Amino acid sequence: MAETIAVVSFVSSILQLVDFGTKVVKQLHEFLHCVDEIPGSLRDITLELPLLIEVLQQIKHHADHGYYRPQVESMLRPIINACSVEIASLEVILRSEERRVGKECME
Repeated sequence: MAETIAVVSFVSSILQLVDFGTKVVKQLHEFLHCVDEIPGSLRDITLELPLLIEVLQQIKHHADHGYYRPQVESMLRPIINACSVEIASLEVILRSEERRVGKECME
């Protein structure tokens, strides 16, 4: 029973991160349309974040179907948590830039 709850919690964390990451990708693309020069780091994130989301969706699929041992899930959980923190940081940066560039451009 505890293992089932752990799997559901793990899958839920991935699902939330995929949803949040997808929203941030959309914000990032909207921001990039508003600027003349794209910083290299944002260009890299624009390419890497959708790939991360795809990998997370595959991990979720495998977790849903019981392909991972509990040890694997416990190794992946800190990585997923760290990704969540980084994506949240990116969202904060984008919101700050949105105010700087002008909200009307981002809508």
